[in-house]
Amino acid sequence: MRSSMIFALIACHGLAACSGGGGDGGGVTEPPNYSISLTLDRSSESTIPGGGFSVTGTLTRAGGYAGTVTFSIEGAPAGIDATVGNPVTSGSATTLSIAVTVGTSVAPGTYPIVARGRGAGVSDATATFTLTVLPTPEFALAVSPGATTLVQGASQSDIQVSIARTNFDGAVTLAVSSSVPAGVSASFSPPSPTGATASMTLQVATSTVPGIYTLTIQGTGAPGVRTATFALTVVAAPDFSLAIQPATVTIDAIPDQRFAGTVTEIGNSPIQTTTIGTTARTATNFKVTVTLEQEIEDARPGFTCTAEITTARKAHVVSVPIQALTVRELLYDARGAVVPKPRPPRPRAGEAWRSCTTSTIARAA
Repeated sequence: MRSSMIFALIACHGLAACSGGGGDGGGVTEPPNYSISLTLDRSSESTIPGGGFSVTGTLTRAGGYAGTVTFSIEGAPAGIDATVGNPVTSGSATTLSIAVTVGTSVAPGTYPIVARGRGAGVSDATATFTLTVLPTPEFALAVSPGATTLVQGASQSDIQVSIARTNFDGAVTLAVSSSVPAGVSASFSPPSPTGATASMTLQVATSTVPGIYTLTIQGTGAPGVRTATFALTVVAAPDFSLAIQPATVTIDAIPDQRFAGTVTEIGNSPIQTTTIGTTARTATNFKVTVTLEQEIEDARPGFTCTAEITTARKAHVVSVPIQALTVRELLYDARGAVVPKPRPPRPRAGEAWRSCTTSTIARAA
């Protein structure tokens, strides 16, 4: 659709300059050489739906032209409006400011626009202008992984926040909404990224009540506030009571010897290890210190070893190999006592023979 809007009407009144001669034999009046030209201070501009800008135009008259000039815009799509401020004339030049506004419904794209000036008795003056309507600035948040499990007193720092951007490269300030459970804190690096990613670190206090919580990750930028959710499961820390636990240590570099020791310390803070794959898995480990009963002259720092820790002992128990165990269905009576499972009736000899014969014939066939 072609849209044309009247910008302004500039009426310039005066007398046209004439050239003539006089003399004894009379004179001939030359026709005036009138013309107008139009220029803009720039040939292109970009904005977004709902945005706007101003362009300065200059109309220049030549040959002493003083007629009325009207201005219009051609090629602007529906939703784009233009208005002209008060023209200012100085000599043969008239300066005017053109304010352009783009409606929110205008589709992104490139639109060639022609500014035209018309005057009686002169050719039209035109100037071409390219208007580019950009997509509305936008961004969206995503968190990977979208869930994790932490023990009381633990933390995790490998959570990634992704920022998908459209025509927007400004800072996005990250935070967790005020609905965070007591004892849970979150920090971001960087806190206001201008790129596509940031890392989030979660810290769970030892006093945080175990449970499943939905955290709201919030990003604030020029286009507005955008959010993403993250599921946090807090589990209770294991309750360890340190008793005398003997250990036997084998050092790889000294394979023929076994060294006796005792567990002297179990770490209070868990060590989280996370595997990112098809399903995110988090393992919780605790540092255990074993003190050997004797000094080992041949041992060196960095030697790998294996410790067998005895956590408890039971005497006078029956040890049954796992291969000897089987699972059978049990039946209970109304009082809860186990009752034998009824056996199916045994076939008579003749029936068994006929069944076997029939089965053999069927297989032979």
